[in-house]
Amino acid sequence: MESDMRGGRTTEEIFNAALGHALRRTRVHWSTHRECIHVEETHLLHGGRGQKPDLLINDGLFPPVIIECSFSSLDADQDASNRLGVETRQGRHRICTALALSIPPTFRDVPGFEIQDLLEKGTPVQYAIHQILDRRGQTSLADTHHRRWPRKGFMAGTVADLSALLPSTGLPRETVEDIAERVALLVKEASIGLELALPAAQQAEIARHLHQRSPLKGLRTMMVLWLNALLTQQRLASQGVPGVPHLDLTGESNPDLREQMQTWQAINRRNWNSVFAPAIEVLRLAGRFHPAETARMLSK
Repeated sequence: MESDMRGGRTTEEIFNAALGHALRRTRVHWSTHRECIHVEETHLLHGGRGQKPDLLINDGLFPPVIIECSFSSLDADQDASNRLGVETRQGRHRICTALALSIPPTFRDVPGFEIQDLLEKGTPVQYAIHQILDRRGQTSLADTHHRRWPRKGFMAGTVADLSALLPSTGLPRETVEDIAERVALLVKEASIGLELALPAAQQAEIARHLHQRSPLKGLRTMMVLWLNALLTQQRLASQGVPGVPHLDLTGESNPDLREQMQTWQAINRRNWNSVFAPAIEVLRLAGRFHPAETARMLSK
């Protein structure tokens, strides 16, 4: 690292701090919870090579992402690549994505207190995405794939562009697709579970309530409504919204339908009516038809 004492030249550490401040101002959650963005902090990661990332974005809402910044594009690329695969100490999340940010040379002679202002006004920076992907059926580290995008060079964008990009890069596309397949399978299995438990007339009533032509489509729609409500509840709880409890994913017993309905009703009275109102209605309906199996499928 260069010394900022020589002619007042900007160091990478000064730029990192300014970038962290500018990123926090792009999102309300990051602004009110400053601990979401760690800048030049030690002991954030496990392993000898990952003790002090330039920036670690770990907000509990999306998978953690590291940003490595350097006036040397080669160093930024190397540092970002070296972060892949390490684990965070908080939550033991594996770093699947790291960004290499090439600091524009013009920032070398900009006073530190002006850098944040320039970034917030839209001065572009250059960055590239590094991702690690475990291949299906992986049996060794040799099956791990490292991807850089773009393959060569860097993309240019503002801090606002960078902020918008981060949530969608935390997991590789293939991993997201695998999760989507598992979710679709769970929706299908839960729908079949209630199809076997409910008489045809009750299935038809649920379908009519949800304006679906077939009973099975009605049951699948109901599962998606519950899934959406559960995900939204967990997101709100992670953001620290008062009165919204985290889902208990550790218990072996099925959820209490009355308690779950009361939780959704409390959230619905404040906001998010389009998410929770239909989920509450069909939870009440299915719970009246078959409470035990409804609780079991809600748990699934």
